[in-house]
Amino acid sequence: MMFDINKKKLKEAFSKIKEELDEHREAINSNTNELQQTQEFLDKLDEKIDKLQEKIETLKLSIHEKEEESYSVTSLTFREKEVFLVLYESEEMLTYEEIAKKLGLTKELVASYVTNLVIKGVPVIKKYSDSIIYVILDSKFKASQAKKNIIPLV
Repeated sequence: MMFDINKKKLKEAFSKIKEELDEHREAINSNTNELQQTQEFLDKLDEKIDKLQEKIETLKLSIHEKEEESYSVTSLTFREKEVFLVLYESEEMLTYEEIAKKLGLTKELVASYVTNLVIKGVPVIKKYSDSIIYVILDSKFKASQAKKNIIPLV
């Protein structure tokens, strides 16, 4: 009889242990499923990130190409080239009067030549201060001129 009581207690103890182990197994299986789903989600995110990086690179290339835009400039006369060269060599804004002094021309002639440069496609930036006009070449154009010799100066 004692053997039956111990056997019964032992069965109950093993039954409890089995129930606990089954609960742990179910929890582990559930966690494993969640981990698999999370890994699948992370894999999809990695794919999307890779696609976004490709698109970003494409956009960067597109922006870079636009920065190096092509300029269409009609051929310049000798005097227009002289005015252009003064602007090209200058690192700061100049007035018509300053350009005129460097070239031995009148202020009015320089103003006319600068207008012609703009009409012919040279991007000249003008700023007005106290009724005085300051001009300078667009820096991107200046860089393109240095690389591509858009306006032949010889």
